[in-house]
Amino acid sequence: MPKKDWKKVFNLNTYEWWRNHRRVVTFGGFLILFAWYLSPVIQEAKYKNKCIRNLTEEFTVNPAYGDDGESKITLKQVAEANAYRFCNHLGYE
Repeated sequence: MPKKDWKKVFNLNTYEWWRNHRRVVTFGGFLILFAWYLSPVIQEAKYKNKCIRNLTEEFTVNPAYGDDGESKITLKQVAEANAYRFCNHLGYE
C-alpha cells in the first residue's frame, strides 16, 4: 500500500483536519485557559466558605455576645455574621 493511501485511511492530512475543527479546538482552548485563570478565585471561595462554616459552629457553641433577649435575630444568625466578618477580614488587617 503506498504512503498516500495510508494518509487517506487514517486521515493524516493535518491541514484538512485543522480546517474542519479549528473553531472547536480554539473555543475549547480558550475555555480551558479561562477555567485555569478562575481556579484560584474558586479555591479561595471554597476556603472562605469552609472558614465560615467552622467558625459558625464555634461561635454557636461559644458565643461572643450573650443572648440579651432584645434582639430579633437568633444566636445562629449572630454566629454566622461574626464568622463571615472574621473570615472576610482575617488576612487583611
